[in-house]
Amino acid sequence: MQMIVGTISGRFVGPQAGRTDLAPNTLHFVRLRQRDSSGAWSDWSAWHSGFATNWVDNTPQTEKTLPAGYREEAAAAVLQPDSTAPEIGALSEPGRIADTAGPYRITVEVSDQYILSVYLYWRRAGEADYSYVRMNGEEGLFRAEIPGQPAGTKVEYYIRAFDGFDHESYAPLNYESQPCSFEVLDPLTYDFNRDGRINLLDVLSMLLTGIRHPEEPALDYNGDGSYGMDDALGLLSDILQLRRSL
Repeated sequence: MQMIVGTISGRFVGPQAGRTDLAPNTLHFVRLRQRDSSGAWSDWSAWHSGFATNWVDNTPQTEKTLPAGYREEAAAAVLQPDSTAPEIGALSEPGRIADTAGPYRITVEVSDQYILSVYLYWRRAGEADYSYVRMNGEEGLFRAEIPGQPAGTKVEYYIRAFDGFDHESYAPLNYESQPCSFEVLDPLTYDFNRDGRINLLDVLSMLLTGIRHPEEPALDYNGDGSYGMDDALGLLSDILQLRRSL
């Protein structure tokens, strides 16, 4: 589409007469000519390097696509062509977290010659829509946090990475049907000595309580109706698994 704008009046003339602005998110090229005092026009100049107009106001960050033709022009001007999508590597998967305060940090490795943005999408299981946050990266390692959630919450999440050439990658690949997830557990279930921390001291506290007060109901960790070494071993196993998730 060709547009003619008077440099003195700023008015659109010719086929686009009546317009007051340029189309948003569009690549434009410019050439000039001038008219002398007698009304004679000079020849047109060569086409100048292209420029892109901004997106429509309040366009969501994740919908800010590049204008048609931008990649080719950018590649020809300053960049080496890039035909591959970002490569997403190791992604942290907490599994189970005995912490309702949060936040829960998610990390992921992403590599690409021209990484533009990496986003973490998350939601509570059962919700239709995902919230998202842009991840901060340094040397290929990107981080973002999910706010604390109530005990019993299952959190689902996935990663989206894209570069300056509109190539996208997702992790996991089947993120729509099987996103990554972790479960938020009640920390009081494992904090046997109620010191606000989950560690081996809780197992020792259970053993000591079992010696002094074997009738204590909280000792029945596995729910089989009685207290025994299986309860202490079960608590120990769960704490070790939880600490690997933190």
